[in-house]
Amino acid sequence: QWLGNGIPNPFLAEIKFEVSGNASLGAVFQPQKYFLEVNGTAGGLAYGEGEYGYGTTVKIVAEPSTGYRFDGWEGDDILEPESLATWVTITRDTKIGANFVRNENFFTPKAKNFSIWIDRSDYQPGDILHRVLGEDRDGDPITYVLSSENIDYDQDGTPMLIFSENGILSISDPDEINSLSGVSLNLRISLRDTAGKNSESLGLVRIANQYVLNSSNLGNGWYESPWLGVFLQMENSWLYHEHLGWLFAHSLNSGGYWFWDAKREDWFWTEKTFFPWVFSNADLVWIYFNLESEKVRFFNHNLQEWSYRP
Repeated sequence: QWLGNGIPNPFLAEIKFEVSGNASLGAVFQPQKYFLEVNGTAGGLAYGEGEYGYGTTVKIVAEPSTGYRFDGWEGDDILEPESLATWVTITRDTKIGANFVRNENFFTPKAKNFSIWIDRSDYQPGDILHRVLGEDRDGDPITYVLSSENIDYDQDGTPMLIFSENGILSISDPDEINSLSGVSLNLRISLRDTAGKNSESLGLVRIANQYVLNSSNLGNGWYESPWLGVFLQMENSWLYHEHLGWLFAHSLNSGGYWFWDAKREDWFWTEKTFFPWVFSNADLVWIYFNLESEKVRFFNHNLQEWSYRP
């Protein structure tokens, strides 16, 4: 429209105006409006419909219903016709259609639960821990997502683990391993096929105690610690020591370990700077194990006596 005084019809693009003195006129322009119609076939919904100014880039979104999949957009000036969410530029009245087709998807993707035992701390970023092998009997490709929280114990912005869309679980921050020694991490992996069906797989990551992480792996579950000696480590915190027999280990945040001695039926505390000295919880006394002899003897510090271990 025109702005000013004495204008006979301000809404005509061309007017006649009699000048009888100084005059000021203003012409007001607005973007031309066009209507975008967005429809979906049976089996889903499509969003983005409305009135928009010339040259506006509008986001359009397709949402298939359960049992259907998206099969592409129909219309002009669509940026990515095969994408669920894409953009269209408005230069005229436009009609867009979203096509949906019924899924012939009878099977849900599945993968076995898994357990990982981390017994060393010399991993490098990117080292693979496990590959989730999902199966979809329809043959649909599977996408994997770590749906549980990814731990970042040292809060440096890099979590301990990284999980790819193709199901590979890798180490991202090896420094986290020592910080989380003795901890078990429960993972939830979401599996989704391209036809919309999904399921969940569970993973357990057990991180060994420090005395295992700092030991040499001898194979078949056997380790050699520079201070604890040779032992067979089980994944449930039990170990078989070559001289002391079965022990159950409980690590302490403050350092050191409580070991349950199955032969003496006693908890004893020790750590790498004290062993083979241990502190007996039952007798409240320091004990020294002589591990050099064929039959283990121990020295009671309070009684100043040697005895044979049961």
